[in-house]
Amino acid sequence: MANKIRKSATAFLILLLLAQVLQYVPRSEAVTPGISIANALAVSSGRVNATFADAPQYYKVNVQTGALLSIQMDVPPGSDLDLTLYDPDSTNDDPKQISESKSLGDGAREFIEFQTTKTGFHYVKVSGVKHVGTGTYTVAFFVTNFRVLFAGFGTQDSLTEVAPGDLGTTLSLVVRNGADFAITDFIATIDLPPQFSNSTSGRVLRQTLTSTIAVGQSATFSFLVNIAPTASIGSYNLILRIDYLMSSGLVKGSSVNVPVQISVTGKSLIRLVTENQFLLPETTNDVTLKLKNEGTSATGIIDFSLSVPSPLTLVGSDNKWTLPSLQPSQEVAISSKIFAPSASKGQAFQLTGTATYKTAVGSSRTEIRVVSLVVQAVGRGVISVASTYWGSNNVEILVAPGDKRATLTVTIQNLDNGQITGITQTLRLAPPFANSTGGNTIKTFYPNAVSSGGPASTSFLLNIANDAQIRTYSLSMTVAYLDQRSLSQTVEVSVPVTLVGRSNIRVSVPANVLLGGTANDVSVEIVNSGTAPVYLANIALTFGASSPLSVVGGEVQRLVDVIDAGGRVAVPYRVYTSPSAVEGLYSASLSIAYRDTNGQSGSETKSLGFVVKSWTSQITAESANTILAAGSINKVAIKVRNTGNQAISSITATLSVSGSGAAPLSLTSGSSQWNFDQIAAKGESTIDTQLFATVASADASYPVQVQISYLDANGYPHSETKTVSFAVKGWVSPIVVETQQLILLSGSVNAMSIKIKNTGSQPMSAVQATLIFPSSAGSTPLTLASGSPTYSFNQIAAGGETEIKPSIFATLAAADTSYLLQVQVIYTDAGGYQHTDTKSFGLSVRGKIVLETQSLSVVPEIVTAGGNVTIVGNVLNKGNVASRYTEARVRADGPIRPNQGSNQYLGDIDPNTPVPFSITFQLNRTAQQGRYPVTVQFVYEDEYGSKFTNEARLQITIAQQRQQIQQVREVQEGFPAQNARILFIAGFAVIIVLGLAVIMRARGKLKSKQEVL
Repeated sequence: MANKIRKSATAFLILLLLAQVLQYVPRSEAVTPGISIANALAVSSGRVNATFADAPQYYKVNVQTGALLSIQMDVPPGSDLDLTLYDPDSTNDDPKQISESKSLGDGAREFIEFQTTKTGFHYVKVSGVKHVGTGTYTVAFFVTNFRVLFAGFGTQDSLTEVAPGDLGTTLSLVVRNGADFAITDFIATIDLPPQFSNSTSGRVLRQTLTSTIAVGQSATFSFLVNIAPTASIGSYNLILRIDYLMSSGLVKGSSVNVPVQISVTGKSLIRLVTENQFLLPETTNDVTLKLKNEGTSATGIIDFSLSVPSPLTLVGSDNKWTLPSLQPSQEVAISSKIFAPSASKGQAFQLTGTATYKTAVGSSRTEIRVVSLVVQAVGRGVISVASTYWGSNNVEILVAPGDKRATLTVTIQNLDNGQITGITQTLRLAPPFANSTGGNTIKTFYPNAVSSGGPASTSFLLNIANDAQIRTYSLSMTVAYLDQRSLSQTVEVSVPVTLVGRSNIRVSVPANVLLGGTANDVSVEIVNSGTAPVYLANIALTFGASSPLSVVGGEVQRLVDVIDAGGRVAVPYRVYTSPSAVEGLYSASLSIAYRDTNGQSGSETKSLGFVVKSWTSQITAESANTILAAGSINKVAIKVRNTGNQAISSITATLSVSGSGAAPLSLTSGSSQWNFDQIAAKGESTIDTQLFATVASADASYPVQVQISYLDANGYPHSETKTVSFAVKGWVSPIVVETQQLILLSGSVNAMSIKIKNTGSQPMSAVQATLIFPSSAGSTPLTLASGSPTYSFNQIAAGGETEIKPSIFATLAAADTSYLLQVQVIYTDAGGYQHTDTKSFGLSVRGKIVLETQSLSVVPEIVTAGGNVTIVGNVLNKGNVASRYTEARVRADGPIRPNQGSNQYLGDIDPNTPVPFSITFQLNRTAQQGRYPVTVQFVYEDEYGSKFTNEARLQITIAQQRQQIQQVREVQEGFPAQNARILFIAGFAVIIVLGLAVIMRARGKLKSKQEVL
């Protein structure tokens, strides 16, 4: 009963494990391939299952010229199969091989990728050898022709110029599905060279389109790309890797690599300048304008137009020019004549230039530039203040209340008819301004002559009071000079002085604790505690090259239009922390480039600190059965569990085994890598594999490492290594050898039945069973009667058995002795490993008793119902030992009714000694007429007390009463009754005497034997 329960439990576990395995086996169509090129099975893109026996199998795939044919075959354990691809012109007699895949080892995956040059059926041959197992393999065929219709910056309809240093430029790819099937989960991946990076400063672009892309349709991918400042202008060759699923059946296709080329074109930038900004009134002035390309890309032919405001007039030409293409840093001059009427004296005018041209990518661009011209107010004794600014040498600075010795530059313009010399300027100060010593005047001297219309710039060092306000002040200045006639002149002018204040940038991160392996939302607070706003602040958060922190989910650089004095802005960032980041403090840099109130560029760099806490893993790996059998292939199920509250995706699990010396454990199920699309929160996936444990690995434990890479719910990668330990126990033989016949008869050929059973859960193959009779004291009393001692079987199924039937001869001298019979079984397990088991039996050889009857007869032969019948005869022992306690009796069958004479004790019957017997019985009075069988039984024992029964049969005839009387009369008439009676009594007496003689002789032999003992 226990064995039945155990077998039932084992069968249930096998079915349960098989159900779990089948849960993850992709559904494929089972097919029967052709056996030659001529009758190859036609297949299309997709996956099929077939079973390999021992002969090559053929498929054919219809492919157009230029398409990519990908063939991938998953080979089952126990088989070593290969792939061969033949040209469409191949025949059975002339196969034209064009590609092949022959990976070594059982279960090794085979793969062919071939760009076809002909249209038609291409033939695929599967060949090799199946050692063990089912031989069921899977082949995936994919005919693809992905074409990149567009690859460049911008869009297919509107290309964009890009230059080194550009951030967040859009790179677009338009890919046509040239496969012969619709696809989904269309994934585009590009590994970037060092000159480019993605939006998170990484080197990989990856995007997935989940919609279905029909045959012939196109898909558009868009990526944000940063171009390094060190990049060169020119073309770059990239490799686009395409992954996809067939929309029917969701079969994962083979990856396809497609070359693409993108260009960094550079950018053109037109600048418009003039050499002379002053015009004389009441005259025609020669004005030269220059257009210069200050970009990194050439322009096309330029159409230029100039708009001159009234009352100025453009003289001698229209306002349009066609200019040649400008290379980077190249310029072209435009000569024009402008008349300034008297009414324009002392006024400033803006000329507007419009340049239209084609960019390097063929798009049209229009740029508008403005130059300012001033018409001089020429007259005697006229001096004006042209400009005032804080700073010197055309470098403006910001000043704030409380600044000391700040430089104020004042530029005056000579509007007199001739040059002036000996210019002395006295600036009268009023609060909040004072000179460097605290006084209210400051004087400076300009030593050079200033021509009519020319400027003169002088500088003053001023102190600014702490309570000064941010506004424009008006100061008075006396200008004394000598005119062209050397006459002394004095002019009072008003000097405007503006205080704009100075910005003071402070940066902080209120929440600076990051969790490893996740994307963390942080907010960088920027405070302007100064007195002047900043404009167009370009803010960038960066980390070191080796830092485990990086900005994701947006651009590194952010633009803030204005940060007012006393203002505060919060700039959000998403910072990803690598799972490998060690807990601790990590530094970051925040750079801020801006424009001040004077329009000048400024920049500041602040240091920030982030605290990293370790990522808490949500993955476990464990196996319910951690006991392996040495010297065998063990089925192992490792469950990968997601203990978190959110799903994980794109899981890749890789198994690796390790140990000292020769590898004690090894994978036997093909690939060591498993892929799962998703594991739900609190869910799990199963890795079903097979581990072979060597015989030498018994009685020890070994680790199996499971490296798990996955994406968390936010799409960020993690990689963890889990260890599952397995204990190896010694090899447990599944072989059981049984026989029910343990007694042999000496001097005879004994037919035996020996059963060899496989109690394991896997089949055994190449089974050889050899009978061995160990010699006893140099002799072999047991020998094989005929045939070879070795029996061979191709296979014994799991739980199955086979039978051998040898004939064994035991010599007469072997009687009363036990001998050893050994059965040596050599077999190969399911993993292809050979084992040898030897089972032994003790066989007991005994003497042989063979009883046969002689001269058996019935008296009378014809009898009536109710009559008495006597059976007489001899019993002879043809064996080689005596039968003991022998008894002859009639078995009660049919009309026979035994009586006291129906049993006769014969005693011991020696070999070759006939013993007479006589037994009687009576017929039932109701017996019917006819012939009936009579069975005589001889019951006896051998010397070991074992009881035996031997039977002999004969026939009696029951006749009617009248017929019997007639027969009696015939006997009386033919022979006197008295004589007959005398002869019967005499014969019976002789039989009794002979019986007593035999009994006495047997008893004498027994007594002699006991005395010897």
